[in-house]
Amino acid sequence: MSDINMQQVRKPFSYEIIRESTIKQNEYSSAIAISKDNLLVLATADKAIKVYQLKLGKLKQFQHLNMFRKDGTAISLFEKSSLFITGAIDSTIRISSTTLFSSAKYIQQLYGHTSWISNLIIHPVDQDVLFSSSNDSQIRVWQNMQSWCCCQIIKEHKNDVKGLSISKTGNQLLSCSEDLQILIMEPVSNKNYFPWQVVQKIKVDQQGYRICSIDDSIFTFQQDSQNHMHIYSKDENGLYCKTG
Repeated sequence: MSDINMQQVRKPFSYEIIRESTIKQNEYSSAIAISKDNLLVLATADKAIKVYQLKLGKLKQFQHLNMFRKDGTAISLFEKSSLFITGAIDSTIRISSTTLFSSAKYIQQLYGHTSWISNLIIHPVDQDVLFSSSNDSQIRVWQNMQSWCCCQIIKEHKNDVKGLSISKTGNQLLSCSEDLQILIMEPVSNKNYFPWQVVQKIKVDQQGYRICSIDDSIFTFQQDSQNHMHIYSKDENGLYCKTG
């Protein structure tokens, strides 16, 4: 890894809890989404979504949406439209709009997964492409062609898919699973980011719940119940190996 990349990864930072702005809720929350302009925050709360306005570092709830039959597990906001997407334990995926907050209605429901939804990711470049992962061991690629439809099912994992991440360029998709594998995927064509192919499989000794792309050559992997994360970077052959 280059010295510049290492400096980018290891640059120190810290966070401070703003206690006067902290909100305590009794419901279980497994997912949160923040709008690109940092004005809107959506958080799952059991079978509902709480909608907050973020202003001057403080959260103010202005909507409570009863969206799910079972607990919500994933949520993501589109950057270039008023849409957002949600997933739940009952395998449902729904496309909704922030303009419909008052009615808690959804625009479309996506079918295909058979177990709870673990991750929902919107492509950072082409927002007519999104990805879902599930405890049914599948990763699904969806495209918006007048309506959303599944255009690819990736079945390389043999157990629950726990983590999913995409690079900022949209050229690399990463996943981790209970099967002790990390998958590195790339699109065959960058014109419509479809189809996706697995270009590398990495075996790990312990399952992880979080994987995060830093750029097209570095990612981090968080193993279960560990207080540190692993850094992977590409070697001279273009393959990932653990470097930290």
